[in-house]
Amino acid sequence: MKKLALLLAIPLVMFAFIAERNSWRPYTLELQAKAIDELKFSADGRYLVINKYATYAGIHDIIVFEVHAHRIAKEIKGCRALFLAGDYLVGREEDERLLLPLQETTVYNLRDSGFKARKIKDFSAYGALPDGKSLLGGNAPQRSAWPPRDLMAYELIDQRTKSQATPPKPYALLPPLPEFQIPKWQSPVFIPSRNFRFLDDQKTMLIYDELPLPSSSYTSRTIFQFWDIKQKKTMFRMESSRLKIFNIATTPSGLAAWIKNGQLEIWNYQTAQRQTVFPLPLPSQGNLSINTQTSEATSFLLALSPDGTLLAGSRSPSQDIFLWDIKTRTLLRTLKGHRSQVLCLAFAPDGKSLASGSSDGSVKLWRIK
Repeated sequence: MKKLALLLAIPLVMFAFIAERNSWRPYTLELQAKAIDELKFSADGRYLVINKYATYAGIHDIIVFEVHAHRIAKEIKGCRALFLAGDYLVGREEDERLLLPLQETTVYNLRDSGFKARKIKDFSAYGALPDGKSLLGGNAPQRSAWPPRDLMAYELIDQRTKSQATPPKPYALLPPLPEFQIPKWQSPVFIPSRNFRFLDDQKTMLIYDELPLPSSSYTSRTIFQFWDIKQKKTMFRMESSRLKIFNIATTPSGLAAWIKNGQLEIWNYQTAQRQTVFPLPLPSQGNLSINTQTSEATSFLLALSPDGTLLAGSRSPSQDIFLWDIKTRTLLRTLKGHRSQVLCLAFAPDGKSLASGSSDGSVKLWRIK
């Protein structure tokens, strides 16, 4: 009986092993692209919006991929996807002759079978209000005055007449650049700069200011602010010389994750409280350990699952993706499959899938739950 039970158990174990291995095998979308540099899921998870480099000059094409049907629903040439606002995809066209983005915003309706487009001239959109019906940005002719001090609101639909909106109206004031000094005896090499992006909760803006140090104009300090757009106040502020804006992963629930001094830190930026901190466990093979003496954060790409339980990351120039369980602080799996450096990661809204894009021109969908 024991031998019979053993003989029956062997196929079951083999079947379970093969099923488990195949469950981690990704769906691969091969695109004619120089690289995939950004991925965005729609709020309902139906579409994956892909920004791909169409030429070495940096001109983008947008691919709208229907996830469950595994088909390309729309390809938009010469345009870069900026963000998703409710049922709308907001992009900006690029001119291959000028190698510059055009100073207008294009809005595509994802609910329309033909992805009907509307152009908004002389308006550069940065984000949207939570209702998804109004864009926030600036008047393009005034963008020479950088960084901008205020946001303009452009209403996509007039709810009373269902017609196209009136011109943009003032909405919110942004914080001024922090004070800084440049030594009089030295000409400045670092010019103060400001970048920002809207977070997934569509209520918060992550502002990244790079300023020269008072002691030297050849080095800089970076200041991050999580700015409440409606309340017009800073919820959380941090200063660092290592973090970059693309190294911060956030969730709609208000969590933010980054690597600092060789450790993963997760904060609630709405309450300014640190949730957890621990060294990221990495495979012992190769040179993947985090070096606290170098700018390790700039080489790490991170994505946080919507519920804040999983963290995906890849270290330049690695082709592999690491998946960590934040609660147990363990490395769950190393996802292999890309032929070149991983450039972008994005979790699906339900947290069950992870999308990855690479400089090999492919997008992979990993089923992780």
